Amino acid sequence: MLRTVEGMYQDGQIQLSELPDGVGNRAQVLVTFIQPGSLDPTKHRYH
Repeated sequence: MLRTVEGMYQDGQIQLSELPDGVGNRAQVLVTFIQPGSLDPTKHRYH
């Protein structure tokens, strides 16, 4: 199963905007970095 969750990479860590359902405390992930300026960060909420 693939699930996309938005997040922010900062200071070597990734903060997810939401915790995905059905994922334990350890999971393999793929990370895609989006080109700066392509999204408005003021419209997003991070934990």
